[in-house]
Amino acid sequence: MKKNEKQSRYNLNTKILIAIIILLIILLSVSISYVINMKYEEIKKNNYNQGVQDATVIVLANLYQQLLTCKPLPLTAGNQTINIIAIECLQ
Repeated sequence: MKKNEKQSRYNLNTKILIAIIILLIILLSVSISYVINMKYEEIKKNNYNQGVQDATVIVLANLYQQLLTCKPLPLTAGNQTINIIAIECLQ
């Protein structure tokens, strides 16, 4: 084998190795980005659900406090309104 052939084969192997390394780095980057995005979406969903739960507890606590005053409390859904009062207040 001539010196030029050896050098040429070495250069080709080196270029292939570099291309494979670059491809692996790209694939790793895409994989890491995907995992980070999935984790972010999971955290966002959990935060939203926790916020809904917290808001529900606050609304119900406020409703309870207002019903303790024994005054009729208007509740509106769409264009319909009803008044509610605690049963204990009717006795």
